[in-house]
Amino acid sequence: MVDIKFKAYDKKYDCIVEVVEISFETSSALVEYVDEHDGDTIQEYRDFKDVELMQYTGQKDMDGTEIYNGYIIKRDDSDISKCKNRLYIVESKRSGIGDCVGFVFRSLGEYPCNENLFIPRLVDDCKVVGNVFENKELLKWKEK
Repeated sequence: MVDIKFKAYDKKYDCIVEVVEISFETSSALVEYVDEHDGDTIQEYRDFKDVELMQYTGQKDMDGTEIYNGYIIKRDDSDISKCKNRLYIVESKRSGIGDCVGFVFRSLGEYPCNENLFIPRLVDDCKVVGNVFENKELLKWKEK
C-alpha cells in the first residue's frame, strides 16, 4: 500500500514545506517548516490559494529521496539512443479509462523522448534534481 502524503510549495515563503493536515472544509492545509532565524519548527494554516499541493508518488529515486508531483528528475535512458541524461517533470495524469490517475515523467527535452512514462518501473536510474517551483532554471534545460 502506498502512503498518501503531501508536500506543498508555499507561495508566501517561496519554499517547499511539509503538509501535516489537509482540510477540504476550510480549503486549507496545515504546513510545517523550520524557521531559518531560530531553528524552531513552526506550523501554520495556509489557504489552498497560497500553496501548491504536491502528492507523493509512492516511489523513491536511486538515493532514497521520495518523489513528489512537481519534482524534476534526471534519468539516464541508456537503453534508448539520443535519450541520455534527460530531465523530466513528474506529473499526475488521468488515464483514458475511468477515473484512474497515475504519475508520469514528462520530458523537458527539445524532442519527445519516452514522453509520459509511467513511474513505477522507471525509478531505479533516476535522481531528484529539483522542482518546478524553486528550480525554474531547469525548465529551460536543453540537451547537450
